[in-house]
Amino acid sequence: SHIFPGYLLYAFTCVLPLVAYLFLSQDHASYHAMGVLACLFLIMMMSAAWRMNRTLLFALKLEYKNLDLVDAVSESEHTFRTLATHSPSAIFILQKSCFTYFNPAFEEMAGYSSDELSSLDFRQLIHPEFQDEVAARASARLSGAASGDVPRRYEFMIVRKDGQERWMDFTGAFLEYQGDPAILGNCIDITTRKTIEEQLRELASTDDLTSLANRRVFMDRAEDEVARSKRYNRPLSLI
Repeated sequence: SHIFPGYLLYAFTCVLPLVAYLFLSQDHASYHAMGVLACLFLIMMMSAAWRMNRTLLFALKLEYKNLDLVDAVSESEHTFRTLATHSPSAIFILQKSCFTYFNPAFEEMAGYSSDELSSLDFRQLIHPEFQDEVAARASARLSGAASGDVPRRYEFMIVRKDGQERWMDFTGAFLEYQGDPAILGNCIDITTRKTIEEQLRELASTDDLTSLANRRVFMDRAEDEVARSKRYNRPLSLI
């Protein structure tokens, strides 16, 4: 930023006295020509210094902006890691079938150590009944499929390291992480809720004392059979 003022100082202290000497002290035409050339040289150097000064100032401003962006990104990453570390939900980043980031809640949910999860193919964690479905959705999301083509939230089962089967409420989003496509996942263990829902379904359809189908189930089945009898015009018998 001091290039242009430096050239001005050089011009006033060195070049201008020489030009004045050539014009005022000598009558010969060659000295006048040399004075003109010196003036042109001075103008060209000052113009170049001005342009260089502007270029350097622009580069410095750009560098400061880049530093601000780096600081902002670092602060955002620090904030994300702080929130994820203390979150009760299992949070992870998936890239190329591997977990590149996961929080302590995810380790606890899966039952694997940090080193084991880092080298684990995510499909090994998914219950066999849901492996194909989850893998297909993960592949579609990583390939950049439209958000409407891949459910943002759905449920599936995992198998912990100790063999326990757990139900997960999963929410996923696409992002770029360290320059590559990735999936940001958030899982909540809903096994207790699923167990209660199954118990409620059983209570709604069975007798408390005998554990046999109750009146509600009988009426539902009877309605189905009556409808089938009418549809095919066949007689219906009840024993």
